[in-house]
Amino acid sequence: MRSENKPGAPEELSFIEKARRTQLIACTIETIATLGYGQASLAQIAKRAGVSKGVISYYFKSKDELIEQTAAAIFEAFGTFMGPQIDAETTPRKKLEAIIRSNLAFMQLRRQHLVALLEILASARPLPTLMAATHQASLCDLENFFRWGQEVGEFREFSPSVMALVVRNAIDLAAGKIASTEGFDTDSYANELVTLFERATSA
Repeated sequence: MRSENKPGAPEELSFIEKARRTQLIACTIETIATLGYGQASLAQIAKRAGVSKGVISYYFKSKDELIEQTAAAIFEAFGTFMGPQIDAETTPRKKLEAIIRSNLAFMQLRRQHLVALLEILASARPLPTLMAATHQASLCDLENFFRWGQEVGEFREFSPSVMALVVRNAIDLAAGKIASTEGFDTDSYANELVTLFERATSA
């Protein structure tokens, strides 16, 4: 049951309440990316949002919940950005290229999201379970994708679980460089990965 002075679960929120939560999460991302996780206090987040700390407490029961919801929103943004680009391709080879390019493109285009996520993952307490679940889901999706590519004869025989892990790690290794290096050549990195994994998977 929803209390009289606290928002309920996200699906129970009104349009205005959802908009406010979205704004607070956006301000959390900006604050962490700008100041670092250690300096991103509720007071700093509230200042950026132009509200009092009490407003944040109305929508999130603790800073831990705010941070966890912020990380979840960033992961969701990744999926929203990548999904249509991957779905638009029809062959395993082209989908693999889209997986690599769209993932890296999001990191480059939404660099503030990336910086905030890396800060959170390095410092926040409530994230291990969320991160482990998200990482495992990503690996499972890649494994199933590689099995499909093998079934239709476009990929050679290899261990889908090993290839999934290698692809995931190759993409993730770029995250630190993109976050810390102005002008990092993401396109060239993506081109090399696409060529590398085309050769590694081709039947």
